[in-house]
Amino acid sequence: MRVFLEMYEEEIGELLANDIAGEIESIAQGKPVGRLSVDVSTGKIGELFRDFLDAREWKQASAQTIAAADEGVNHRKKRPYAAENPARPEFVDTGLYQASFRAWVTD
Repeated sequence: MRVFLEMYEEEIGELLANDIAGEIESIAQGKPVGRLSVDVSTGKIGELFRDFLDAREWKQASAQTIAAADEGVNHRKKRPYAAENPARPEFVDTGLYQASFRAWVTD
């Protein structure tokens, strides 16, 4: 996840800055002040992370290999260790890691 942050740090910052600027603009227009809502940008950050894993950008940046991914181990299939399984992206075996990713902002 650190590689993702390092590669997308500027884009993540821009997403959050745009959401905060929108909130400031709403306050300037006299709308009631509530909790800071950055749901749009946090959703986009999650989407960026899932795309990052699917595109195998992690492997390109780190030059490390994950043997199970290279061998095509895939627990979504009836025979996860079958030799005919094609190589898959790293960290996308069951989909749990991708689906579990959440970005949030705390006070």
